[in-house]
Amino acid sequence: MPFFVVISADDDVAQIARMRQLSAYDYLVKPFGGDAITRILKTYERVKARTSVLIIDDSETNRSIIRRLLERTVFQLDIAGAPDGVSAFELYVKNPADIVFLDVNMPGLDGEQTLRILRAHSPNVRIILMSGDQKSLDSLARYRATDYLRKPFRPADLDLVIHKIFGLDPPFAA
Repeated sequence: MPFFVVISADDDVAQIARMRQLSAYDYLVKPFGGDAITRILKTYERVKARTSVLIIDDSETNRSIIRRLLERTVFQLDIAGAPDGVSAFELYVKNPADIVFLDVNMPGLDGEQTLRILRAHSPNVRIILMSGDQKSLDSLARYRATDYLRKPFRPADLDLVIHKIFGLDPPFAA
């Protein structure tokens, strides 16, 4: 994805929507202050930094879909996948990920157990829980997940959660 910001004197809603369709990262309306430029530059630095991602989901289809969605984000991601908690931990030990997307409901080593193991190994790992069951997500909050996504989620939800965990404002926020 290209990273471009549109600067305009026009704050027309239709024009802004058109720029979103053309994949503009953001749309700044004149006059704007230095804080807007600082926000964009901070985001650009984070977006261009390589970020490693590990997707843990027992469904190969889900891993593939999440990978394709992540590849469309503006972030520069190196993406790996694992079908279960054991292989995920083995992979993580060899190549620690910056972000882990973790399915809660998996056979064998489930999401809760995998989260505990990852946290014991690396207390500051950013773990995004994924589940279709809100109760599962709520019960796992005590294990300090960084955030969560309720299935099914949209591409924009993935992008927003990545912005959030890096402390970035989402595009078109100002």
